[in-house]
Amino acid sequence: MKNFYSAAAAVAALTLFSYYVWSGRTSDIDRASNHAGVAVSIPNAQIALAAPKQMTQANLLSPFGTGSPPPPRSMEQRIKSRQARMEQSHYMTPPEYFKMSLRELNERASKNDVYALLQLGEQYWKESDELVDDPAYDRSATPSQHATKFMIEAVAQGHSHAATVVSAIYEDQGQKLEAYAWTLVSQSVMDRSFDEKAATYEQKFTKEQRDAAEVIAAKEQAKIYKAMFARFKHT
Repeated sequence: MKNFYSAAAAVAALTLFSYYVWSGRTSDIDRASNHAGVAVSIPNAQIALAAPKQMTQANLLSPFGTGSPPPPRSMEQRIKSRQARMEQSHYMTPPEYFKMSLRELNERASKNDVYALLQLGEQYWKESDELVDDPAYDRSATPSQHATKFMIEAVAQGHSHAATVVSAIYEDQGQKLEAYAWTLVSQSVMDRSFDEKAATYEQKFTKEQRDAAEVIAAKEQAKIYKAMFARFKHT
């Protein structure tokens, strides 16, 4: 036991001596650096640890860093892209509708302006991320729900080709049954441009699925015809 205490005392003395030697050395370094006006070099291990943090911050701050959002498109770029999409899908509006604000389009759509309905449907479908900061942006439903609603209203106002756009929106959302149903609706309103797609769906689906799609199509057709009759009644 006596030997244990002797050894412990020796270790404590050695530790205390090392502390004072190191403290004096670092104090001398600090005084020398302050007197000379130069920075003390940091050990390489500390540099290696600090570097990744600095690089990460730089990447976050840089517009070209990893994870940075793409720069917003100008209104002119959005319009050109929309014109190309709509032309490819074979439905267009007069040029002035491309430049209308969301607020004006909403006002016109409330009066059953078919061109405003088409513009709203297209923009909610493909440009919703760029509309969210607009005061007139409607957050009461998902963008795809708004898009289908506007396109369905356009069909009811006599734009038969909008039915194929509704089918494309549902297909884009992975809702194949509804997409097939709307190819049937498009045929019922005399738009045959999706006949081939309808045939493809028909081959893929079971009889139960085809029957379910026909039920959906019949319900949507009834709504459209009702809106059409109401429109003719007021003209």
